Amino acid sequence: MKNRKKIKSLIVGLGKVGMLYDINRNEYKTHSSSIISNNNFELLGGVDTDISKRKIFKKKYKKPAYAYLKNAIYKLKPQLLIISVPTSNTSNIYKIIIKNNFKFKMIFLEKPINYKINIIEEFLSYCFKKKIKIAVNYSRRYDESSLKLKNLIKKRKLGKCKNIKVNYKKGFYNSCSHYINYLEFLFGKKIVIVQSKLIGKLGNDYKINFDLFIKPAINVIFRFNKNIYSNEKILIHFTNGKIEYLTEKGQLAIKSNNKTLYLKNNYSFPLKNVYENISYVFFGKIDKAKSSYSDAVYTSKTLNDILIKAR
Repeated sequence: MKNRKKIKSLIVGLGKVGMLYDINRNEYKTHSSSIISNNNFELLGGVDTDISKRKIFKKKYKKPAYAYLKNAIYKLKPQLLIISVPTSNTSNIYKIIIKNNFKFKMIFLEKPINYKINIIEEFLSYCFKKKIKIAVNYSRRYDESSLKLKNLIKKRKLGKCKNIKVNYKKGFYNSCSHYINYLEFLFGKKIVIVQSKLIGKLGNDYKINFDLFIKPAINVIFRFNKNIYSNEKILIHFTNGKIEYLTEKGQLAIKSNNKTLYLKNNYSFPLKNVYENISYVFFGKIDKAKSSYSDAVYTSKTLNDILIKAR
């Protein structure tokens, strides 16, 4: 791709994942730093309603920052739009794009892409009509450790999967969207909701305990637990071993026959593989992103059904 023109990119939302996570660190955990570090992309600018974030962005990246998306698009004419605003604000962004008939070659969405299925479907229908390619930041789908794990499961190196236990503490949408999508990636879109119970709210998010069943024979338990050390704790039990997701270390621990194999993921550079995959889609080397709109819609519908059942 050395001879190709760079992908002209605009970031909408300069919060944690947009810019702030690694603002004073030598890491690449945000859209801003990941784009700057990738030779296939050109960072045109940023958009945020918060003037303090715009000032930080302009000082750090020496690029323009806008309060209004419409102005930024008209001025910069991006090919790739990265939407990393809070989920509650995505509806407004989608409305601006549709109302002004904006077209991009590709849009990169943070997850979950919206709380309401009808809004998701309306926006994705617009993108389909405009032939806008879509990628979604379920980053575990892009990581090599996930692909290795999926192959281990497919080849039944650990035997049959018996059950899965997930503890989380950052909220239903914040945490569970990740792991429901991850389970769909590992085991297929075969999820059935067994039971769901709302136990409280967590800001704009929810605390829900729920059980799932993955066909043909895997029981899955999700429990909210504010006392766990890391944000999530995941255990996948097989007939001949188990897998533990060590989120605080960015590792998968695979235990079988008194031996432990550690698969390290890109914990310090979670978006590196993501943007590499996006560049392949943008330049036509592959048809769709590893986390596509259809995957995200399926996850969103599952989340919506769990919430409805909980109420």
